[in-house]
Amino acid sequence: MSYITQNNTGQTNETNLYLDLNAEPAWIQGYTGIGILVGVVDDGVQHTHADLRNNYVSAYSYDFNANVSDPSPVGTDSHGTACAGEIVMARDNNVCGVGVAYNASMAGLRLLGDTTTDLTDSSALSYFRNNIDIYSNSWGPPDTSVTVDGPKYLASLALKEGAEMGRNGKGNIFTFAAGNGGGLLLDSCSADGYSQSIYAISVGAYAQD
Repeated sequence: MSYITQNNTGQTNETNLYLDLNAEPAWIQGYTGIGILVGVVDDGVQHTHADLRNNYVSAYSYDFNANVSDPSPVGTDSHGTACAGEIVMARDNNVCGVGVAYNASMAGLRLLGDTTTDLTDSSALSYFRNNIDIYSNSWGPPDTSVTVDGPKYLASLALKEGAEMGRNGKGNIFTFAAGNGGGLLLDSCSADGYSQSIYAISVGAYAQD
């Protein structure tokens, strides 16, 4: 059975009218994220937010920049919170929208709030690998159209071992942004060694315009 939803009534214009993610058909079939733990590897997560606090799991969260257990963002960092919301934002609480996997659990893995190293990258990408199912990474190397960069030795090993041995042998799922340079910088996601890893799923996006 197929389902089509047309709930998108446009944001700043009508160019994306009715361009939906079609998450509702998945929800109807029971795919709401129950039993799944997503690690949001980013610049921190405001886990006390009303849309996130009920799905947040502190036991599997960590700040790899400050080496503390609380992955809350520092200063104006907000990207990780937005990314977490897209995934697990609470449904029907009259606060904001709804996450695509609103019944999933979420761990905050703060990595991008400060300078990172191969060691910190690999540590975040392998943190509690038998408990975290999916590592969501909405980031990558500089989008300059001429820079080719990717995971170094330890991070590459973390991806490989996670995909092969994580989740007690079922394998972790790693998603990476396909690149944000786009037409402005003539960027290609082929120049991103993270999204091009054979152990990662490269995810694109469609902007409101």
